[in-house]
Amino acid sequence: MVALQSFRPHSFLFSILIIVFFFSFTISISSAATETVQKVCNQTSYYRYCVATLYSDPRTPNADPYFLAYISFGLAYLNASNSHDFFSHAVNNTRPHHHKLVQSLTICQDGYKRVVSALETAYEDLNTESFAKLGRLSRVAGRAADKCNRAFSGVVKAPVGSAAPAVAVRNRDMKRLSEICSVVSKLLGASK
Repeated sequence: MVALQSFRPHSFLFSILIIVFFFSFTISISSAATETVQKVCNQTSYYRYCVATLYSDPRTPNADPYFLAYISFGLAYLNASNSHDFFSHAVNNTRPHHHKLVQSLTICQDGYKRVVSALETAYEDLNTESFAKLGRLSRVAGRAADKCNRAFSGVVKAPVGSAAPAVAVRNRDMKRLSEICSVVSKLLGASK
């Protein structure tokens, strides 16, 4: 009976109102972020890839367009860094008598080195909030992936072994990330 006497209907209602307010505020932030992700991904060639990639970062549900740019360029940077490491390792571990393969791997390694550098510059652009170069920098990645694909077009598949699919997947993902970054750049008003 003591527990019932300490129960105050107005404190219970106040608690419910606080909870409802908190959830509605959280939902409105998430809805705005979801709308932003949809707006970006609807402008890409691979909507599902775009959504899955952006939401692979747990900060995406609460990201505004500016922070979504950090997420997008960050994901592209991680991909480019990993790809550069992959190609560096492959160049160092490929037998010299596979001249064409080494040459193709080196072209990719150099291209991804430029991508890493371009994405670092993009981060500087984001930090200064100038956004002037974001669009151009985001396209560097796509061009490097295309050049890497062309470098492998004449390579006999036998010596490449299982590396050929890995190269194709890396380039495909880099092109898609490049497109996402380009769309986010436009959202921020970056020049083309």
